[in-house]
Amino acid sequence: MSIPSFHDGHLNGIVLRPNQQCLLLLSDVTGAEYQFILDGVEHFRAENFRQGNIVLDLTVRDQNVDEEDLLFVLFLDRPPDSKKGIESNLSRIQSGELHLIQLAPSYGCELAILCRGYKLELIT
Repeated sequence: MSIPSFHDGHLNGIVLRPNQQCLLLLSDVTGAEYQFILDGVEHFRAENFRQGNIVLDLTVRDQNVDEEDLLFVLFLDRPPDSKKGIESNLSRIQSGELHLIQLAPSYGCELAILCRGYKLELIT
């Protein structure tokens, strides 16, 4: 699936559902609104969510993910003494079982999610 560019668009909301699902509500520079549906969310981290979050880049990473990429989403304070969790998740990403979703902000929320599946739907 190809993800359109959300550069200079907005992250308008985050909805966490009890069934390991997350919705990211996004709009692009034309004003079109989308919901990015993430299924099988195993790890979620978002920091600095503010009114008017501006997206620099939204990426789905299925390959070329390294240990450093996972540290933000897996550990709040500091990395563990063991690399077991990191290596397991790297292997699952490389096999296609997991995807690393990253949102880099121009302003506001930085976000990283490990999930099993995703789809993007146009709302308006």
